[in-house]
Amino acid sequence: MADELIQVHESLRVSAPDGAVVEIDAAMLPLVRRLWHMGLRTSGCCIDLGESILGNAHLGEDPRHDRRRHGAFFAGQSWLRMPHDDAARLVALLGDDPDFGWRLRRWTHPEAWMVVGYLFPETEKGAAWADTVQVHFPKIQMPDLLVALEDICP
Repeated sequence: MADELIQVHESLRVSAPDGAVVEIDAAMLPLVRRLWHMGLRTSGCCIDLGESILGNAHLGEDPRHDRRRHGAFFAGQSWLRMPHDDAARLVALLGDDPDFGWRLRRWTHPEAWMVVGYLFPETEKGAAWADTVQVHFPKIQMPDLLVALEDICP
């Protein structure tokens, strides 16, 4: 148990498009299903990353105040992990939407999205990009996001 993630939010076991059975936060399921319907892949999600960080404090060696600060930074932020191409397609599709385009371009605004790719050092190659991109957005945008995606791809 000490090295396992705790599922902080209510979750459901569902079949992914590839047939794998996955556990998804219940509040994220409509979005994930919409993305799958659009042909976009996901490999992780959370309705409130800040709550999950705080709920899994047992996994880190960091001081508790650092965990609280990290959790506070992501409080209220939903999170998706997606392959690069799929995240790029999602950003491009939403970039033309009047409610979401500016949120993807104004990274300093409180309603902005963060789409982050990580670069990690590797012994032989020097450095390499992670296979996935982290997509963070305010969870209060979920209802509007679902409407926008339905309009984009009925």
